[in-house]
Amino acid sequence: MSGKILARAAIILLALIMAACGGDENSSALAGPANSGGSGSGDGSGSDQTASTTAASIQLLSNTTQIGTAGNNSATVTAIVKNSGGVVLTDTPIEFSSPTATLNIQSNFTDDNGRATVEVSAQGSPENRQLTITATSGSATASINISVAGTEITLSGPSSVPLNQDTVFTAKLTDSDNNPISGQSVTISSNANNSVTPASSQTDSSGSVNFTYNASSAGSDTLTVGAYSGASRVTASVEISISGEDFEFVTPTSGQEILLNTPQTIEVTWSINGSPVADGSEVQFSATRGQLTPADGIATTTGGTASVQIQSNNAGLSSIAALTENGPTIQTDVEFVASTVDSINLQANKTQISPNQSTEITATVRDPNNNLVKNAAINFTLNDITGGQLSSSTATTNSQGQAQITYSSGSTTSAKDGITVTASHSSGASDALTLTVAGEALRINLGTGNKISAPSTTTYTKPWTVIVTDANGNAASNQLVELSVTPISYTKGIYRAPDTDAGEPDSRWIFEPSTSCPSEDVNNNGTLDAGEDANGNGSLEPFPSAATPTTVTTSSSGIADFDLTFLQSECSWVTVELSAVTRVGGTESDATQRFSLPCLASDLAYNESNPVSPSPGEVSPYGSSASCSDSN
Repeated sequence: MSGKILARAAIILLALIMAACGGDENSSALAGPANSGGSGSGDGSGSDQTASTTAASIQLLSNTTQIGTAGNNSATVTAIVKNSGGVVLTDTPIEFSSPTATLNIQSNFTDDNGRATVEVSAQGSPENRQLTITATSGSATASINISVAGTEITLSGPSSVPLNQDTVFTAKLTDSDNNPISGQSVTISSNANNSVTPASSQTDSSGSVNFTYNASSAGSDTLTVGAYSGASRVTASVEISISGEDFEFVTPTSGQEILLNTPQTIEVTWSINGSPVADGSEVQFSATRGQLTPADGIATTTGGTASVQIQSNNAGLSSIAALTENGPTIQTDVEFVASTVDSINLQANKTQISPNQSTEITATVRDPNNNLVKNAAINFTLNDITGGQLSSSTATTNSQGQAQITYSSGSTTSAKDGITVTASHSSGASDALTLTVAGEALRINLGTGNKISAPSTTTYTKPWTVIVTDANGNAASNQLVELSVTPISYTKGIYRAPDTDAGEPDSRWIFEPSTSCPSEDVNNNGTLDAGEDANGNGSLEPFPSAATPTTVTTSSSGIADFDLTFLQSECSWVTVELSAVTRVGGTESDATQRFSLPCLASDLAYNESNPVSPSPGEVSPYGSSASCSDSN
């Protein structure tokens, strides 16, 4: 044995003898954890044990970036707690807090995956605002922002009013679920300082305020209503024309339904100071849908009355206008409807569900010319031995030609395609689809943070994460996830400079929507089909504006990250649905999130001395009018 080996053996023997005799408790690393006063370096001392169990960072993920002001939906915020080495910490205390949100804390300690969750809702206040949720563990802290949106105010009334006569206008305040907001103060003002009575009032149980407008001079005016203040303020405005002339529709009535290929008379009366205008006075009619007779839409008055006829061979809304040269202009809306049922297409948003779950079933009805049929009574029947049931045996089609019911599964599973739902009409048209009730093989969730980036001058990128686990919460690795993003609706309106006198913040452009319109692509096939062009401009709205990878594959942690890329010009104007689907053993699991495409905060900044247009533009790419039936 060499001299070095003998020396090492002697040292080890001496240490063992000292330990056996008690020795100095700080004399060597063999003292183990009792060596609390030592200066150990990676030798298993107490200081290293403390570092490995102390929270150094918290990562926050939310399954959605936006919740509604109605308080009926919530966001799930997940905190992932790690030590300084990036290892997740289990059974670690964590505290969630928020000054304005309602929190339902699932656990105050992290689970075996180092995660703790909290449900966040906006209950208690219907104001549009931003919630900040903070998570704290030891000295580590992190925050995430969630937008609360959907409250809006609308203003309805005529666009042309007579001079020195009382005209009633109505303002209505609603939350994100279109529920009325009562007891809230609403202010009303006239840009031309005409009489408005009352100037402010509280909304009633229907969320409405009625007020009387009286103009003392002819010309134009802007009426504006508003509720709340600061960043939560919502407003709506209408432009009106004031004339000493009385000009109004006799037929059709606003919202009247007109059968296809059926002539309908459009008639107006026109008087000045109570007397009919001179015979032969010209009135110009126009319509966004339908053919006029005469084709040029020009008619002259007889006894103060002028009329034309209109009919259409395709279904949908039509905005009809009547105008006079250097005089008043009026407008009304009608709907052309198909009545002959020729075909039914039956679809479900999920054809495979778990026990005690539900799926929405939609029957889309068309006539022989492929027009969507409204007001058709559709009968639904069910063939199911598992105990499932339909919410109704009949439903009536809406303007989109759709009748919807819900299938709810029982507590047992079915054979593959073992359930049949049939939709039929008295004309003999019918369609059927099959459903499967099966056990849920995988669970899937989508989440994101509160940051976006601008990789180019025309696009934004927002990071998202999909998590896939089995029924026990274990990570599902190497799992293929299919992604898609579909436009759901679009918003018309403007961004305008802030009104600091009204209490609006002076540092950002003010978002002022006029209306929200559903996607015209009813069947989501990307093709302009008959009856889908609601505004008659020859194209589908909204435009394709966001994209994701086709698929992603989960890591060993069951996680896959991906980017949602979208056009800056579409932010705040388009609402999309992001979907993630994964399949195993013939069973499908999915997760969806609906949200408005966000804008980078810096791109909405406003500087009065050097105003720069916001990235989404000062006017929506879909127009600013309050009607979905035109493209203005």
